[in-house]
Amino acid sequence: MFAFTGSHRSGKTTLARDVAGRLGLFFHETSVSRLMQERGINMVEDMSIEKRLEAQEILLEAFAEQLNDIPSPFVSDRCPIDMIAYTLAEVGMHDSSKELGERIQAYTDHALEITAMHYDLIVVTRPLPSYEEDPTKPPMNPAYQSHIQFIIEGAAHSIERATRSLQNDVTTAYLRSHFHEERLEACCELFQNHMEKLSIASYTSTFH
Repeated sequence: MFAFTGSHRSGKTTLARDVAGRLGLFFHETSVSRLMQERGINMVEDMSIEKRLEAQEILLEAFAEQLNDIPSPFVSDRCPIDMIAYTLAEVGMHDSSKELGERIQAYTDHALEITAMHYDLIVVTRPLPSYEEDPTKPPMNPAYQSHIQFIIEGAAHSIERATRSLQNDVTTAYLRSHFHEERLEACCELFQNHMEKLSIASYTSTFH
């Protein structure tokens, strides 16, 4: 029911794991690279926009299946908003047909619906000052990282569109600090207050 979203290498997984451990919640690590490797897809290779969309559609469905099996309350290091960003980042003004554009829009709407269905609170992280290289992640490129971040923040802001028909209010919050301990304390307080509001008790999980 809690999720983090933000550009690559913004500390989402570390923060989500530590928050879950502090509050005694189930921690769900998405591991996009593993999900795609299991399906024979290399997400960091150059792809056509059609191939990228096909890969993202596979990823979204695999992720949605995982969400159905996660015990609640939980903390996830990603949500479908991230997937929206990496899909829309490939869209250009002149290289997409009307049909492909409609397919991408349908994908975006579906991802927003899944987000609204499974999450109560989403925390948006911002890029960290340093960037740790990882061959399974997108290469270091500040402009691309900013591009992804701007789309993510726009999608997080527009999540309200998807909540109207589902009768589920999704709260979004934004982390300003780059310091892990400050982020951790802020998130723990935020999540604890939200659980109290929803009358949900923390529990100690054997899974994290």
